[in-house]
Amino acid sequence: TVIRKGGGEQWEDNTLLDWDPTHFRLMVGNLAGEVTDDSLAKAFASYGVSKARVVRDKRTTKSKGFGFVSFFDGEQGFRAAREMVGKYIGSHPVTIQRSKTDLRPVVQKNDR
Repeated sequence: TVIRKGGGEQWEDNTLLDWDPTHFRLMVGNLAGEVTDDSLAKAFASYGVSKARVVRDKRTTKSKGFGFVSFFDGEQGFRAAREMVGKYIGSHPVTIQRSKTDLRPVVQKNDR
């Protein structure tokens, strides 16, 4: 499991285990509502995307307006960040920043 912290709270987020921690990740903001995981991946395809995901509300499944893209090669990820900022994905120009989430799983010790 991966422990997340924010807003004075701490929680487990097992969805982060789907991402390879050795891959370079970007957070892509200002995504239009029509952007899907597939269209996000296609927008960055020329940079060697390993995974792309639009973050959605669990209840309504509507986009929260941001997502993440990971790259096999860090240099390609940096290039994507430079070249794609302000480009339109769907109907909105996107913002881009490096993802700050630590993806290393926390190993819980069993009490003996």
